[in-house]
Amino acid sequence: MEFKNLVAVIGDIHGCYYTLSALYEKIINYTSEIYSVGDLIDRGNYSKDVIEFCIEFNIKPVLGNHEFMLLDVLEKPNQSKLDLHFRNGGMKTANSYFKLTDESKLEEYREALNNANHFKFLKSLPYFIELETVMISHAGFHSYYDTEKIIWSRDKPPKLNKLQIFGHTPLKSPLHKKNYFLNIDTGAVYNQKLTAVIIDLDTGKIIDFISIETKFIDIT
Repeated sequence: MEFKNLVAVIGDIHGCYYTLSALYEKIINYTSEIYSVGDLIDRGNYSKDVIEFCIEFNIKPVLGNHEFMLLDVLEKPNQSKLDLHFRNGGMKTANSYFKLTDESKLEEYREALNNANHFKFLKSLPYFIELETVMISHAGFHSYYDTEKIIWSRDKPPKLNKLQIFGHTPLKSPLHKKNYFLNIDTGAVYNQKLTAVIIDLDTGKIIDFISIETKFIDIT
């Protein structure tokens, strides 16, 4: 059977650029229409390269809680927000743009993202992407108005008339409840694997899963 309307959705990447690049080479055998559940950044070594890769190859992410934390600290800076960002792997993101020192300032961080056109890109990320038969978000779509839950919730989302695809909570393998939801976060940054799902948008059915074991260079 030939499928005409395929899309791919990638789980949480968290700075694992080399793993993402290897996964992409397999995805394009199916489709060039690629989405991401967010959390492109933090914890892994190559957040800057991951963002650049998404821009270059037109991968369409939603906003993850890690992008939210970064934008929050850059737009409304204070020490507690910076500490929260750094405790959650943000120091790796900052180091992917410039060499952090004790004298480093938030202005340098924002300038580095601006110079790479990445601040504008991150600001443009939507909370969710709704397709014909699929709803993509970071932590599960709960309501058009509850954006906090969309990026932070650990609860099961409500059942929609389309397949919900999200990440946020790392698992050893994708968790699929038929005609309900799919958690595609397989813990790439925890030395597990990065996973993508191939979906037939005409039916909302899963065609295949593709996984790449985490490349050691991304996390050491």
